[in-house]
Amino acid sequence: MSYRLPEPFMVIATENPVESEGVYPLPEAELDRFYFRVVATYPTADEEVSVLKKKAIYGEELDINPVLKPEEIAKLRKALQGIKVSEEVMKYIVDLIRATRDSPSVLLGASTRAAVHLFYASRAHAAVSEGRSYVIPDDVREVFPDVINHRLILRPEVIIGSYSKEPLWTYNTLMRVVREVIESVPVPR
Repeated sequence: MSYRLPEPFMVIATENPVESEGVYPLPEAELDRFYFRVVATYPTADEEVSVLKKKAIYGEELDINPVLKPEEIAKLRKALQGIKVSEEVMKYIVDLIRATRDSPSVLLGASTRAAVHLFYASRAHAAVSEGRSYVIPDDVREVFPDVINHRLILRPEVIIGSYSKEPLWTYNTLMRVVREVIESVPVPR
């Protein structure tokens, strides 16, 4: 049985480190359905003190107000359809995605779904961050790391060869590979 979900329907998930007890990595097909992965590092000492101060004042009862109503989100989504993407930029998106598949550091590259998500994210970046009605290659390059980083499976020898005791070493290795992919694809002018 299936149910129609309300529009817009969005899920925001957190990811615990795989090393945590009872945590298992998601299969590639499930990871590919997530639009972005944004990695949050530990807060600074001052930021942690700020969290404690807010907890002391508000406890668990934070007054959270919506920024947008569902119908406003639907309007914005529709407006993004009007953001122009030239064929040249579309080819650049495809070239970046295909470069992940050809990278010697990558065991499993990005899917066509990743290209679609990169296309949409580039439109949103152009409109929201830059106030433009068209996408340029810089928009694509800006959102590429967050759209792609959870979709790539690195070769074991790349991971092993980059071992470090610093926090987030696997993520840092992944981001190095993502930067290499970006730099390997000529930017259309």
